[in-house]
Amino acid sequence: MTEQLCGDYLRQLREERGYTQNDLAKYLGVSRSLISKIETGKRQGDEELIQQIFNLFEGDVQSDCLEGIVDYLTIHFFDTDYQKLIDQVLKISLKYMDFHESTMLNYEGYFNFRTAIYIRISKNQTQGTLFELKGQGCRLLAGQLKSAGKTWQDFFQRVKDYSGNFTRIDLALNDYVGLLDIPTLIRKVKRLEFKSSFRIVDPRETFNATDGTSRGATLYFGSVRSLSHFCFYQKDYEQFVKRGTPIKEAEIVNRYELRYKDKKADRLATEIRNGTDLNTLIMGLISQSVVFYDRPRDQEGVQLDKRWQAFINGKDKIRLMLLSDPMALEKTVRWFEDSVAPSLKLVRELGEFFKFDLIEAVIETGKLSEGTEKLKNHIFEHSEFYQGEFNYYKKYFRQKQIKQSTADTDV
Repeated sequence: MTEQLCGDYLRQLREERGYTQNDLAKYLGVSRSLISKIETGKRQGDEELIQQIFNLFEGDVQSDCLEGIVDYLTIHFFDTDYQKLIDQVLKISLKYMDFHESTMLNYEGYFNFRTAIYIRISKNQTQGTLFELKGQGCRLLAGQLKSAGKTWQDFFQRVKDYSGNFTRIDLALNDYVGLLDIPTLIRKVKRLEFKSSFRIVDPRETFNATDGTSRGATLYFGSVRSLSHFCFYQKDYEQFVKRGTPIKEAEIVNRYELRYKDKKADRLATEIRNGTDLNTLIMGLISQSVVFYDRPRDQEGVQLDKRWQAFINGKDKIRLMLLSDPMALEKTVRWFEDSVAPSLKLVRELGEFFKFDLIEAVIETGKLSEGTEKLKNHIFEHSEFYQGEFNYYKKYFRQKQIKQSTADTDV
């Protein structure tokens, strides 16, 4: 195949699937101009790069694009024996938790594991016991399930065995390459190039008042007060605003969140408990509720938007991380990386100059808080399902060192 024929075919595949040159370049980690030159036959891409492109369009690497997660749970039990529920349902020992007196939600207090899991307790059987697992708590539980050879289906069944009711379930898809473009979807909403079972659709985009640059776009389907609603947003921009992470360096481009509560949450729990394939379930919930077209929905010849169709058809390619590695130290490591590391590096270099290990002196005189001590003990006693988290950090910082070394060499 000549360079021109190869380029023409690649462009055809890209356009058929609704991707721009920018989308493809971002996924491959190359410049848009390189993609343009390959498509026009002005430059020959190396064999590995061309194969990556073909694999993407044939769906062979779709599993690296989407990641399904359980993102948030609340579970209510009329049972007041919280010790039994924590031990038998969560299977986390109370010795790792802290207790706080609090009348929030009319409970008498709560136990918490870091800022990830909260157990609200009461002697009143009507109040019972309330579990709240935030995103980090869900990942922690996922790691625990994995180490025990169990699945989310097993956990949902365990909740039922102890007469628990799911009052909220959030599922989400992390999109690592930008299979969808949120601003484009917003424009389609405004042009009525979509259809939804939700009565309310709320597109939002915020801007920097100083220079007019975007701070991210979000598309809400349904009211936050309803029993279910979706939230599609640009995760890369969120990380830029929160942490200053450059857009191009963000690990996740978009996140598609599906939030269910009360009756709809319990119905969803039943489907998961009964063994409904979670890949199919997540994408099925989206496709049943939202669809995007190539033109206004009332025009003749209207068809599904190609990019949306490719996204929906990727349901069998989701890398379902419902059994993911816990990230118990993520906030600490990120804070350490962003706020402490520069000062730490300065102190180390000054210590080397003055022949005094100031860092070691500070560490030796430091003392762990009670909560941090409990976390340390939990990690030591359950190291098998924290290993993945440390493997992640090892890989992350190695890649960062390589990037910095390459940048220094270029300079």
